[in-house]
Amino acid sequence: MGFLPPAIHICDNLDLKPTAYRILLNGVEITSGEVHPERWMAIDPGCAEGELEGVHGRDPAFQLPAIWIDEEFVISRSAKMQSIIAFISTLQFLNTVKLDHMIWKLQVYQLLLDKEADYRVNTHTDCRLGKWYNKGEGKHFAHLEAYRQLEQPHAEVHASGRTALEAFFNQDSAGMEAASHRVVRLVDELATSITF
Repeated sequence: MGFLPPAIHICDNLDLKPTAYRILLNGVEITSGEVHPERWMAIDPGCAEGELEGVHGRDPAFQLPAIWIDEEFVISRSAKMQSIIAFISTLQFLNTVKLDHMIWKLQVYQLLLDKEADYRVNTHTDCRLGKWYNKGEGKHFAHLEAYRQLEQPHAEVHASGRTALEAFFNQDSAGMEAASHRVVRLVDELATSITF
């Protein structure tokens, strides 16, 4: 069992503008409109804010308000959106590395409480922030002062945690905490310095 659609005929109509179309069913017009092949159709689902420049019309499927906008405008807006997404993504990453370091410190304290002296913690170049800083996207921010100052206290956090574990009862948690506060402060400064 299947459905056999009726035959569809496409023909030119010299009475229409070159960009216009009409759809007829048994000779009765169902819909009509204009297509602008050099432009993009932006459809307003009912919640769009602001005004766009372009040719006003309606989308052919649901007859929602639409604007045919210039391709250059779409490309420039896309670039701006990519910039905004990159900015927000970087800020969220920086918030994540702050949480990573809080969790890392808690794990060091837990190892000390559990008296697990044989456990080794990662170095500052092996954690998420260290990889970003030394080998990843972080290099893009090398011109910022907070970025340049971040390496030393970040290395100190990890070194102090390792020292505390190695000394076992002679915990250098004060050094780890002081360095950790500097890392968090510098990550915050870095976040406020970043522009796209």
